[in-house]
Amino acid sequence: DLMPSSYSFAAAQRLLIKPFERPGFIALFILATCVSQWGAQFVVSRPTFEQAYDYSPLRYAIATGLILGSLLGAAQWLVLRRYRVDWRWILVVGLSTTLFNTLYQMLESWQLSLMGSSFGLTWQGFVLYGVVVLGFMMIAALLPGSLQWVVLRSRVAKARWWILVPLLAALMGGLPAVFVTVWATFVPRPIPLIDSMDLGVFGLTASAATQAICFCLLDKKMTDSVSSSGVALAPDLVSYKDNRALAKKLYTQILQTWKTDIDPAAGRLSYLVGLDGAGDLVGYEAVTPTSVDNVDQTPLPKLFKKMNSPQPNNVEKVAKFQVNFTPPGTVQIQSWRGISLLWLGIATAGVVLGLSILTRFILLPPL
Repeated sequence: DLMPSSYSFAAAQRLLIKPFERPGFIALFILATCVSQWGAQFVVSRPTFEQAYDYSPLRYAIATGLILGSLLGAAQWLVLRRYRVDWRWILVVGLSTTLFNTLYQMLESWQLSLMGSSFGLTWQGFVLYGVVVLGFMMIAALLPGSLQWVVLRSRVAKARWWILVPLLAALMGGLPAVFVTVWATFVPRPIPLIDSMDLGVFGLTASAATQAICFCLLDKKMTDSVSSSGVALAPDLVSYKDNRALAKKLYTQILQTWKTDIDPAAGRLSYLVGLDGAGDLVGYEAVTPTSVDNVDQTPLPKLFKKMNSPQPNNVEKVAKFQVNFTPPGTVQIQSWRGISLLWLGIATAGVVLGLSILTRFILLPPL
């Protein structure tokens, strides 16, 4: 479990992506990555680009790198900008992808030239080739993460480990192909319902999911205010199951107590709300100045008074929720006890596999 029992609301406030935002963020990041790459692949597979490769492989590598990288960076930034990630993300992703494609093409051309010469057949030639390949691998492994870290470090705290994240994502993206290779080596029959296209989908999704989950581990630089109220400092009720049950109970109580609509001029009102294990409201706190001024338009004061609840420091543990009221009368309750990142990763893999199999049966029904 990537969310241990020591997890607290105080720690959650430092996260770049809040626990209740994680499922939506991971899904959007994967979707943005996959759609951008599928679109880019459609563009670079056009006959015009194939002819460009025949004319100049190096120019082809630069052009495809710019297209693949720029579209990928732009799509990911559309998801990341909500978390104030700099637009330079587009630039660094496009630059690193272009540089990788260019160096790879140069290495491939040089390899053919070297191995076709008498020097390439000597031990000195093999040593030189090994050194160059090693240098290329080091650049490919560390350059993307280093450039991305330069962009992220102004927004997040202690993010130097991000330098290794693109490498980790690439390794995770290669696992499906490794699995199929091992299966084909030791099992004398093909894997049912899986072909080369599935491997591409699985690999791209695994890579995007790895990077998205790593984003969920980042702490932001604390430029925002941090709550230190009684509700915020009270011990956390860490059971996700209990938090889900209490969220439903709170929703029912709000609907039963809420009798008036919110003035549209007030806008969205957000509050940190605490419930004890019995479902009694032990306190609430406005998240924004507008929420402070318009709290009487919400049912929270009446609900708190009606329950005659104890103070947060007198209860054993508190379940903490972000409650948003949107005019005229919509309420959204989000638990600060989010789903474990481990289970989110497993669920993502299951959804991709299920959709792949379902699509196979729809498009290619069995005979």
